[in-house]
Amino acid sequence: MKTKIPFEILKHKPPSTTITYKDGIYYLYKTTSKRVPGMKYPQATKTYIGTIDESGISYGKTKIDPNSLRVYEYGYSIFVYRICMKTKDRLRNRFVNYDDIFKYLIAGLSFNSCFDNPSFKITNININYWSEVLKEEVVGLDENLESLKKVYKVVSDSKEFIVYMDKEAKKILHKYGVVL
Repeated sequence: MKTKIPFEILKHKPPSTTITYKDGIYYLYKTTSKRVPGMKYPQATKTYIGTIDESGISYGKTKIDPNSLRVYEYGYSIFVYRICMKTKDRLRNRFVNYDDIFKYLIAGLSFNSCFDNPSFKITNININYWSEVLKEEVVGLDENLESLKKVYKVVSDSKEFIVYMDKEAKKILHKYGVVL
């Protein structure tokens, strides 16, 4: 049996949302649709927003499917990308796709970097030479950057967030003015 939703609740309902009633509580969902190959009509997708009552919306915690999580090393890669400008400038003077090459070199310095791109192809470049150039610039910073390799970016289908596993990483990022 369908429950009629009172006007006091409907006035707080944002567009592109649906309300469902269960056990005396009104739940609010964002509603979208997407085409699915082989299906005649688009399929509806509902994302939980929170509960809704006469006083407004109470935003709830979004449930994240752990199987959809992807985790990347983020702190070290972004730090090197923003600080090691000498190598980046040298690449810029020699290659049209210098930024892709620079990211490729950074990914080679850190396991599971956010810059990993298995489809990127290196052509007409001495990758070993440029890797050494970048390593020398990183070493020249005279800083122990290992703690930055413990800063991760966690990505799900609906959210992204950064996880710091080492307090030292925040100090280094702050010292160099790098904001993640």
